This record gives sequence, C-alpha cells and structure tokens, in this order.
Amino acid sequence: MKLLAIVLCVLISSARAQPTDAVPVSSLPPASQLGLRVEALRRQIAVAPVVVIVHNEASYVEAIARWTPTVRYPVLLDDGSMESGQDIARFTRAFSPNRVLEWSSDAPWPVDPLARRVSIEAALASSWELDPLSGNPRDLMLKAWGEQPVFLPGVVVANASDPAWTAALALASFRAQPLIWLDARRNVNHAFELDEIDDLCNRLEAELDEIGAPWRTLGDRIDAVSLCMATPVKYRLAPDEIRASTDRIGRLTSGARWAWCGQIFGSSAKTSYQAMCSLFLSPRSALLFDGFPNDGAWAQYDVQPAAQSLQGVGVEVVTRDLPRGTREEWLRLAARPLHAGIIHVNTKGLRNWFDLQPGRVRSGNLPQLQIPSMVHFIHSWSAVQPGLRHTIAARWLERGVYTYAGAVDEPFLNAFVTPEAFVARLRMAFPFAAAVRFDTGPVWKVATIGDPLTTIGAILARLDVPVGLDGATDLGVALPRQLEERDFLGAIRTLERLGRDEDATRLVGGLMRDRPELMTPELADAAIMPLSRAGSPSEFFAAYQRLDDAQSRDPQRLDALWNATRLLVSTADGPEDLPILRYLRTHLREDQAGQDAADLAEALARAESPRDAIAFLRSVSVSGQDEQRIIAEAVRRLSGGR
Repeated sequence: MKLLAIVLCVLISSARAQPTDAVPVSSLPPASQLGLRVEALRRQIAVAPVVVIVHNEASYVEAIARWTPTVRYPVLLDDGSMESGQDIARFTRAFSPNRVLEWSSDAPWPVDPLARRVSIEAALASSWELDPLSGNPRDLMLKAWGEQPVFLPGVVVANASDPAWTAALALASFRAQPLIWLDARRNVNHAFELDEIDDLCNRLEAELDEIGAPWRTLGDRIDAVSLCMATPVKYRLAPDEIRASTDRIGRLTSGARWAWCGQIFGSSAKTSYQAMCSLFLSPRSALLFDGFPNDGAWAQYDVQPAAQSLQGVGVEVVTRDLPRGTREEWLRLAARPLHAGIIHVNTKGLRNWFDLQPGRVRSGNLPQLQIPSMVHFIHSWSAVQPGLRHTIAARWLERGVYTYAGAVDEPFLNAFVTPEAFVARLRMAFPFAAAVRFDTGPVWKVATIGDPLTTIGAILARLDVPVGLDGATDLGVALPRQLEERDFLGAIRTLERLGRDEDATRLVGGLMRDRPELMTPELADAAIMPLSRAGSPSEFFAAYQRLDDAQSRDPQRLDALWNATRLLVSTADGPEDLPILRYLRTHLREDQAGQDAADLAEALARAESPRDAIAFLRSVSVSGQDEQRIIAEAVRRLSGGR
C-alpha cells in the first residue's frame, strides 16, 4: 500500500492544524493503518449539510440508495418513540445542518426476509452508482472496490430479520464493506455456548474466503467486523467462565486476531442513529471522570494525562478527579444534560451501580446527553445484559451513546487500557474497537458495542448540493406555517429537531403564561426534554406536572424528572418546596426506589421534619437486600445514628 500517513493528530485537531512530515503507513501499527484507511475514505466524501428524517424502512433504504460515491448525507429513522425523537434531536445538535428534511418514499417494504435482502443489496449497489440489475451486487461492488486500497476495511454481518440491518446498510455503503448475511441466536442478554460462537466464527470465515480479499492477519485488507445483530454479547468458555463475544469474533481458533469486532443491536431507529453518528460526527468535547483512589494500581488510571492530551489537540475537556470524583459531583453534572462527545469513567461496582470517591451512583442517575457520545467505562459487569435498561450499558445506550466499551463479567482492572493509552490510541487513528483493547492477549471480557471503525477524525468537508429527494419537507420552512396555524405541538417538535431548544423553551413559557389551557399532556410531553436542556428546573417541573399519569411514570421520562429536579431537591429547605418533594414521593423509579427515597428523605427532613422523612422511608416498599440496606441506612442517619 503506497498511502502516506497524514499527521496523526490532525485526525482530531481543528482544520487549521498544519501537517508535519508523513511516514509510510506500513511502519505504523495495524490498528493505525486501519484507522488511516477509514479516515482516507471519509475524506474522499463530501457531506451535504442536511439531516434527512424518514418514518419507515422503505424510505430509509431509498434515501441511502440515493447516496453517491462522493456525496453523502445522514439519514435517521423516526419510529415515533420518545427515544427515537431524542436521538434525532441529539444528532442534529451535534451535526449542525443547514436544513432538516422529512422525506417519504412510496415504495413498499417486503415482509419476506429474502426479499428484504434483495432490496438492501440493490440500495447498496445504487449508492455506489452501480446497476444492481447488471449482475450480482456483491460481485459488482467487489470489482469496483478492489481498485482502491482504502476500500474493504472490514465486513458487515447482518440478518434481514434483525432490525439492525439499517446500520448494516449505512456502514457497508459509507465504508465500502461487503455485506455478509448470517443467522445466529438473537438475544443480547443471553450467552452463547462455546460451540455456537465457534460455529458463527467458522461460517463468517467461510464467507470471507468466498469474498477473496486477504483477511487472515491484521494489516492485510479486511481488519474489522461490524456485527449488526442482537446476538449474545458474551459466551461461555466453560460453565463458570464468561468471555465477550466481540473479543472472540475476529480471531482464528488459535486465538490470533485477524480483525477487531463491534456489535450494533436494537431497533431500526436506534441502530440507524448509531451508524450515522459514527459516520458523520467528529467529537470535540469530553468528560473524564475519575472515581478511583489515587494509590497503588489505581493511580495508573489517572485521567489528567488523557485530559492534557485531548486539550493539546483542541478538544474541550471537563475533568473530575480527586477530590472531586464524588457522587455529589456526579449528580451535580447529571442535573443538566451533558455536552460531551467522548466520555471516560473510572469506577467500581456491579451491573446497575458504580462507586465513586466517595458515594454510590445508580444507573438511573446517568446524565441525559446533549449530543451523541462515545463511552469508555472502566467497571465490572456494566455490559453483562445491555438489553435490560437497569444495567449501566443499556442506560447509556438509551441516553444516546453510539459506541461503548464495557465488561460482560469481572475482568479485573488490568483488562482495561488506561485513559492515557485510550486517548493516545484514538489520536493515533486507532478505531474505537482497537483503541479500547490491548494488542495481545487471550480472549477476555470487554465488549465493544457500536461501529468498530469509529474514529475521532476530521470534520468532513461539506458541499451544499441538492440531495435528490423530491417532495421532501424542509422543517425550517414548515415552522412559520405551524406557528401561524397555532400548531404548537408540531412547532415544539420541529424546533427541537432543528436544534433550537431555546426557542422551544420561550414558546412553551409563553403558552404556560398566556394560554395555560393549551398545555395538554401531549404538548407538555413534547416540551419536557427541550426544557430540561434550555429551561430552568422550575419550568421543567411545571410542564412535567401536566403529563398524564402514564406519561409521568414512564421510565425514561422519570429519569429526566429526577435529573432535572436534582438541584431543586438539593436546596429544598422549607414549606415552599413541599409540592415538588411530595410529587417525587409518588414518582420513585421502580428499579432504584430505595436510592430515590433515601435521596428525597434528606430534603423532606429539611422541609418538614426528620420524623416525617423517616415515616416516608418506612412506607416505601422495596425488594432486594441492597435497596433495603439503603433505606435502613437512611433511617439510621435521620435518627441521629441510632
């Protein structure tokens, strides 16, 4: 390969950075070679500064099919859920498009998986301006891609019956990767048996032999596997020995690594979002939170060197280290949505809680995210069941994280690269799945969720050209009409998708002041998340109270409630604060009711009396010894230690 390496730090620095002397790619580590290939391909593509929102799978496929080899645009699938809407708004805020378009195709979407495969493969060929009717789409693409050394950095594994095919199509098209169709047991919370994962790897390797490109060693041609299926994230090496599936896939039976693997799973909307984040975003902000003691082996994981490294290339970094690596500081940060494209956390704990210095945090107290984020979470068990929302990995993914590294079992501290090494590897163009792993060693317990080829490269060049989506609705043009027609519900949703939370907050504030009768539960529901980002806690709570009972007790909305009102609760000290405290008393979160009650009791003791707070605690029904212990400790504390 005759490519020359561009300056490694320019992959993360601003456009004003000046390159230094280039070095041969062949002299770099295989992971750097792979990342530079990915980055070189990204830089051949101009991005149309639009976000395209579609509402069904057929429209998504057709919108991708209209990509070209040189111009692309992000396409996000809206399934009507709150999570999907927040993901779209989050992406828009990070991408900052000139326009946000809604578009729909009249094409039907096949029910039969084989017919879906035909449609997906045809769209993939069309996005490279190849005629899918002129031959086998894979053969056509392999012939076209074989002429460029930056093409074929990996393969994408999918199943047309699994909704993550939306990510597979985007990743295959944008990164010039072949699609491989396989089937396997699908439940991310389960564990493969050893023979199952071995069989999956064997079938994958047979497909690679059919493709014909070199793949058996790192640094040859195919060095990545994007597994777009909800298969188990872990497997049993032995009855009591758990390993991460994404650390096994990409290795030969000898244990030698030939590729880095990442896994994408979830709804069609969620997985399309994760793919678009990886392809179109370049993080320029970070949070590094250190909940480790500063002695012994823990001291090697100090976040300060990583912070300095990121700051040196223009990334805005927030750090919390000793003596500020506390629960109190975490909750203070989480009280407002977090603006961080990279998040690294050092902590200890189990699947649904983690310890800081001092204090314990539950998964429900993870922050809401302003923009999409990459997360490296040094912790045990956080990804053991990433499809169950009480676990840390699942809660992060629900919040809008698009790549995640975390453990599926107890991996021990030395299973994780240090924050300094993690950042250094990202700066050296290592893709995410390689940046979080050691170069050598046996299969172990750290899972990589998301596109394995995610880099923190340069912001892509933008080219304001027509995107060929006739009949698309420009939301910026539609907004004045919505306001004129007093479609306030539509206007709030439009403002959020345009990234205009401040305007949405002003609109809601005016309605609550001048036309409170218009604040229906549906309109209040559209308002609460913009208010959580751009409004005051009091404004948020005023809108939240207008939700109907089912909305107000929805788990995702409850997380937003407890985060957004955190500052109000922490300063409550008199009768005027009782309305919010009494509301929260009846809106404890089921998966952490004991912790919520204990936090609330401190405020109740100040606003009413310790006796009233203790009576409240004793009225809370919780299951599990951990939650019962939290309640008992809170009662003892409020009783003066008795």
